[in-house]
Amino acid sequence: MRDDCEKVVGYSLPETRTWPWLLALGSRNRTRHGGQQVCTLCLAEDSTPYLRRHWRFAWHTGCRFHGVQLVDECPACKAPIEPHRLTAEDQHLAQCSRCHEDFRKAVCTSPLPEALSFQVMADRVLEQNKVAFRQASITPADWFSMVTFFIGVVRRASRRPASPLGDALLSLGVSVTNSQMPLSGLAFELLPVSERRALLAAVERLMSIGVEETFSALVAFKVKTSTLHDPRKSPPIVLLPLLSRLSHHPHGPHRRRVSLAHRPMSERAVRASWARLKRRMKAEPTS
Repeated sequence: MRDDCEKVVGYSLPETRTWPWLLALGSRNRTRHGGQQVCTLCLAEDSTPYLRRHWRFAWHTGCRFHGVQLVDECPACKAPIEPHRLTAEDQHLAQCSRCHEDFRKAVCTSPLPEALSFQVMADRVLEQNKVAFRQASITPADWFSMVTFFIGVVRRASRRPASPLGDALLSLGVSVTNSQMPLSGLAFELLPVSERRALLAAVERLMSIGVEETFSALVAFKVKTSTLHDPRKSPPIVLLPLLSRLSHHPHGPHRRRVSLAHRPMSERAVRASWARLKRRMKAEPTS
């Protein structure tokens, strides 16, 4: 996995941290919410069920062979799939480590076509040494860096759909009000498969439209560069010529906001609190 991951990021990766684009497996004294993702039909066809290498990649959300969505939680008790918690007495890994439900009996759902299309595209990029981009060639690391940037753009727009950025994406046919959009601030590699596929479907739409048309819409809706990314982080080099077309409005001094007593929480804040509570409930087994 190291060679592929270092090809994706373009630099040597340390041993002790979550690697970009690789799903975290969890570690001691840490709570894992996403779970190992699997294709239940692949497991059902195995004489001895085993985990596929490509299921670890964060851009994989569906099975190309069976045309179904990958699952990362038990369909019965909703616990994350954690094969490392099984013991030798369990005999096979196609079961829940908490309630021992057999995943091979699960009902499969169809994947998002756009997310599956992005998955195929990313797999092809990983196999190549150069990728065509705007009458030039870029490295796979530059391509994945650009995709990471667009994922961040979609996530920012989903937090404020009624904004110039949200309106610009909507004009391109990208809805950021999807109920599957992430509510938490977790890293992409820590998100459940349902949230990752919603983000990748939106990014696939932008990639299929083309970066030129995407940035033309951003210019038309007067989106500022500071809206698209964290100014403390450098944007992808391949997008710098396009970002220069946008107006730059640096953040000025922040004014202290006076909080009103008994002010009701926004709908998004309530949904985010509810999502955090469900993750905590999922992490703690019931007696």
